[in-house]
Amino acid sequence: MRFRSGFSKFELIALTTIVGVAAAVAVPEVMASRAREAQEACATKLGQVEFAKEQWALEHRKSSGTEVSEAQLVPSYISLKNYDEARAMKNFALNPIGTKSTCDCGK
Repeated sequence: MRFRSGFSKFELIALTTIVGVAAAVAVPEVMASRAREAQEACATKLGQVEFAKEQWALEHRKSSGTEVSEAQLVPSYISLKNYDEARAMKNFALNPIGTKSTCDCGK
């Protein structure tokens, strides 16, 4: 009796099907995970900007509604790198004291 090495066509088709189904399940989950990560990063950067604005306002005795600029915050209250990352977000707006800064997080 002769033994053949390797896989039969049926085994290869079954393996390909299993891999395809696994990929079909995994790819959407990975994409959703990346979108959640982008939204979380956006929220973190906005939080850093808000903290910097509040620190500046406290130290300079400014009230709600006072306009604040990038030059007043960077680098004393927030690093240039973190501010640039926040500013790079879609539709970023550095609003006055008492009004949260905004962007389109992960959209």
